[in-house]
Amino acid sequence: MPRDNYEIAKENARRYFLTFDPSAVEARPFISYDGDWFFTAFAGQNCRVDRKTGTVELQLADGTWREAGFNAALTVYDLLCYSRPDAQASGEFVTIGQLNSVFTSSANSDFYRSYARWFNDHPDALNAACRKMGGVPADAKGDVAWRLPMTDFLPIILQFWEADEEFPPSLTLLVDSRILDFMHFETIWYAMGHIMDRLKRLAEGSE
Repeated sequence: MPRDNYEIAKENARRYFLTFDPSAVEARPFISYDGDWFFTAFAGQNCRVDRKTGTVELQLADGTWREAGFNAALTVYDLLCYSRPDAQASGEFVTIGQLNSVFTSSANSDFYRSYARWFNDHPDALNAACRKMGGVPADAKGDVAWRLPMTDFLPIILQFWEADEEFPPSLTLLVDSRILDFMHFETIWYAMGHIMDRLKRLAEGSE
């Protein structure tokens, strides 16, 4: 989408959030709140949502707050307004493609390719970034494998294989098999986009 369309979609989601029953948000087990804010965590950062304006903010390392971008904001709005009251993580991890029968492998490849190439040149930086995000090494296949906190209650697994003589670098993200109880399918890609962008920033030292 053109950039203006992202802003329009973010604004529409904010407006929808403001129409949502705040008592339903308060009932989410992963939310804390006071009179002004809802609080949760996302991709290793503290996150808050203004009750009056609906603005989503992420806390930086220096303690200040910054308005979240499209990917993070849309994911947080979905978690607060869409997730089922009885939603629970299964602890079983699957590929995103396994969640949707009409999903195409080409979309998966296009999403991961640029990140895989960059991390192939900076594997040590990838490990350091995963650690900074609050990840822990995962018992999973790959030259690099980490369990990362998409949220405190809904982790993902990152698997990365470095390039060799026969194959290009490869990156896979595994999600909880019940993630669709927490968000729409398309929202998973917003969440993954934010996580990968943040990992790269951490790896580059720009955050």
